[in-house]
Amino acid sequence: MKPAMGSLNYFTRSVKSFRSYWNNQTPQPRIVERKSFKKITVYFKGLTGLGLVLLLFTQSKPVPPRLTVYTFLSTECPISQQYIRTLDKLYQRFNPSGVRFIAMFPLAGDSPQRIRQFRSEYGLPFAGRPDVGARLARQFRVRTTPEVVVMQANGTVRYQGAIDDWYISLGKPRPEVTNAYLQQALNALLANQVVVTARTEAVGCLLN
Repeated sequence: MKPAMGSLNYFTRSVKSFRSYWNNQTPQPRIVERKSFKKITVYFKGLTGLGLVLLLFTQSKPVPPRLTVYTFLSTECPISQQYIRTLDKLYQRFNPSGVRFIAMFPLAGDSPQRIRQFRSEYGLPFAGRPDVGARLARQFRVRTTPEVVVMQANGTVRYQGAIDDWYISLGKPRPEVTNAYLQQALNALLANQVVVTARTEAVGCLLN
């Protein structure tokens, strides 16, 4: 038995009115770094004997990051420049799982303008900011760019060192990566497992 056309038209108008009311009544946050959505399934029954499903997407509250990856870079360091593609892949893979990436630039010459140019030129996908006075680098005892520090929400450092083992030494890259240290650490932490290699020596440009 087919549903009456009038009933379907009435249902469609009702849904549009409800969505319009919802959008007008739901406050929007002023500043958010990332929007997340949850899917709610609402079942409508009894409409001329036909069960209908309406999918509504409502904005949920921003979820605090589970992990933060501080990536120390330099705009003038060739190895920092060459690692942007790898960092982009890691960001695309882990950011949806609640991992926040922040690029820190501890050298005095890396002004906000130079950082913006660096991000635009090399395609750095996440936020970058000056580490004024290299305070954060000193706190973590970072000596090289690029170097990464993975910190949990409670402030505990779970991994620090190289992104991977691509570079054996300055000017001597491997044909291909054999140990993806940062990726392995993030996989372990997201699975509530122990990070097997929690500290490595980064290869790059030394901080003065």
